[in-house]
Amino acid sequence: MATGKNKNQTSLALHKVIMVGSGGVGKSALTLQFMYDEFVEDYEPTKADSYRKKVVLDGEDVQIDILDTAGQEDYAAIRDNYFRSGEGFLLVFSITELESFTATSEFREQILRVKEEEAIPLLLVGNKSDLEDRRQITAEDAASKAGEWGVQYVETSAKTRANVDKEVVKKDWMFKLVGKETFTVGSTNIKATINIEAVSGFAYEYSLDIDGKSLQKFVDDRAKTTKTWVFQVDGTDYRVVLEKDTVDVWCNGQKMETRGEFVDDGTETHFTVGDHDCCIQAVSSGKKKSGIVHSLLLDGEKIPVSTL
Repeated sequence: MATGKNKNQTSLALHKVIMVGSGGVGKSALTLQFMYDEFVEDYEPTKADSYRKKVVLDGEDVQIDILDTAGQEDYAAIRDNYFRSGEGFLLVFSITELESFTATSEFREQILRVKEEEAIPLLLVGNKSDLEDRRQITAEDAASKAGEWGVQYVETSAKTRANVDKEVVKKDWMFKLVGKETFTVGSTNIKATINIEAVSGFAYEYSLDIDGKSLQKFVDDRAKTTKTWVFQVDGTDYRVVLEKDTVDVWCNGQKMETRGEFVDDGTETHFTVGDHDCCIQAVSSGKKKSGIVHSLLLDGEKIPVSTL
């Protein structure tokens, strides 16, 4: 079994990717091209080979262990064992062979059966793109199948190295294995980051940071300055947020026109949601620690406070 390991890589996170597909589609040639930058046309392994390489994924160094299952397609017990150990899958077919494209559906079903879950990191790969004159499967048909599965499709050539590095190892599908994804939320474009870290075995730990803080810390801090209510009326979901310091009211991200007034035991802030009258009452709790208590009334009915 080939490994290509390096002592300097032992501290990096290791993730196993399984190369799956019918015989003769170029799985081994694709693997060797990725590993060693060379095209081996007549390589015909009779057993599975494992190759390890350090790659940069979303700006971080990780180890990718690629298992080439060449020659194992007819041995169900061995194949299932490989599938069970895999974290991500490269489902390969040849664009020159319709049967190999049809077989990808069965391979995918086998993977889902063994893994017992639907959300599997998987990339559909149409190999031998250099043989355009012998093409039997259009890029549109392959992309359509990938779309049905909710995965991405890429065409590669083990011979010319087309897309071997650029597309096969990229965060868009590998992110599901490990890494982080940053995006913005809300009308103020608050920075949010989803982190995925490998723990033990093939288990992962997911966490969400908002504005540089853990989700719980962010929620706790927001609770000190805002009050939130979530409800449904007339078939529409609404989220009302009161900014305690400014008494501004937001509904589904839009700042509301409000009318405030003093009452005997505090203040009331009036606004409308659709055709419904809303009122946020602010009264003293009588306790220094609790301070002001805010309540939302929708057409006179009290709405429970949301924790998020």
